[in-house]
Amino acid sequence: MHKGIVLKTNGDKKLIDLELDNILKQSYRELDVQTIDIVTVKIDDIFVNIIVDDEGLLKDDPHVTVSSNLRNLYGNVLILPNDIDEEGRYFRGLNEHEIDTINNNIQTLIDTDQKLLRDVLVFVE
Repeated sequence: MHKGIVLKTNGDKKLIDLELDNILKQSYRELDVQTIDIVTVKIDDIFVNIIVDDEGLLKDDPHVTVSSNLRNLYGNVLILPNDIDEEGRYFRGLNEHEIDTINNNIQTLIDTDQKLLRDVLVFVE
């Protein structure tokens, strides 16, 4: 199966099966959002696309899900490989090396206000 990683502001992290023929529709559904943005980042030796809630920072209580030395992303995110075909379609999911690299850069933070553990992707670009 083709895999992607979802990080949510409520602390949930999950590996999902991707619907390669319908990534955008799946992104809206998985992230439970109305608008998205796509950001490409380098994590260690890999490049990934992060689909993020475009209005994540505008929420009543915004939470960081991705943090680097260059940017912070707020809201639910879907992490995908940075491989698309010439027509802009994804043709594969994350491989084991990419999943391991992403997981090795996820830190669990304690959110004392919400009384939960929150997974945040933290890296240097």
